[in-house]
Amino acid sequence: MFDDPDWPFSESILVITTASPEEVQSWFVEEIAPDECWEGWSEDTEHGWVEVPVGMHPVTCWWVDWPPESPDNQYHLNK
Repeated sequence: MFDDPDWPFSESILVITTASPEEVQSWFVEEIAPDECWEGWSEDTEHGWVEVPVGMHPVTCWWVDWPPESPDNQYHLNK
């Protein structure tokens, strides 16, 4: 799947939320947790088309290396 050029891939995701970056990071199980989460957009993100509701903000989640090593290659979100 990860070496299939037709499979979507990104080293980062954006979450529009009221949660803190620390809370967003806690939503992932340890095996797939991002290396960093921060409030705001990545410098290279074109975000002018994204409407962020009042009271919410973007949290960027970024992985240094993906996919992580896993014996069963099973990844699930905690929440």
